[in-house]
Amino acid sequence: MMYIFFDFVLDAGWPTLHRLLFRNLYLSTTSHSTMEHPAFTLSALCSIGGIMGYMRKGSLPSLIGGVAVGSLYGISGYLLRENANGGLETALLASALLLGAGLPRAIKLRKPVPLGISVLALVSLGYYGKKWSDFNM
Repeated sequence: MMYIFFDFVLDAGWPTLHRLLFRNLYLSTTSHSTMEHPAFTLSALCSIGGIMGYMRKGSLPSLIGGVAVGSLYGISGYLLRENANGGLETALLASALLLGAGLPRAIKLRKPVPLGISVLALVSLGYYGKKWSDFNM
């Protein structure tokens, strides 16, 4: 019984088993597939945040801004998933808009929501900026 196992491993079985086990890890490190997840997550967070701002405070700018930035992140996630041109640039634009809208409020109000938005935008801007520089340098 043990001989059959080792025979399988030493024959063509080991590379096949290895490919089956580590295929997803290899694909995720060699393709653009992981860059779409933060974009889709930020799309949902921004859209839900804009809707919540409108529902709680009646803020129409929160609704329009949240859905607009969420839509930009959604478009960038789609472009990144399809490996189309402009995905990283769209994510960078959405991150810059979110940071530009959130940072002045975070400095002025010093409340948790604008501060969280600013930190999230800054982290996103850093992440997509690093990815952009990796692919364009």
